[in-house]
Amino acid sequence: MDFRLLEAYQTMKDEACGHCGHPVWLCRNEDVMWAVETDMCNAEQTLEKWRDSKTDSKGKSTIKPGVHPYVRPFIQVFDEAGEPNEDFDNLPSRRAFFERPTV
Repeated sequence: MDFRLLEAYQTMKDEACGHCGHPVWLCRNEDVMWAVETDMCNAEQTLEKWRDSKTDSKGKSTIKPGVHPYVRPFIQVFDEAGEPNEDFDNLPSRRAFFERPTV
């Protein structure tokens, strides 16, 4: 295996947050905000419906079967009218995070 590829992979793993799994230069950057999003897996939905049919309704979750919450990073920017918008494309780079001044 190419050593540079292995080294890049190891760096990526080493710089992943132990809590959320995102790169530390994003999840620990105060300029980055986070949005919760969901995704649908029809296979998981079928399995969860089957599991639900095998239990009683006490304490049943209000989250629909197959819906999985996840977060997506964004930076809040303001338009000409001063209204906030979510910018999902122009996130800080890894380099900018590690070159920032520390307190």
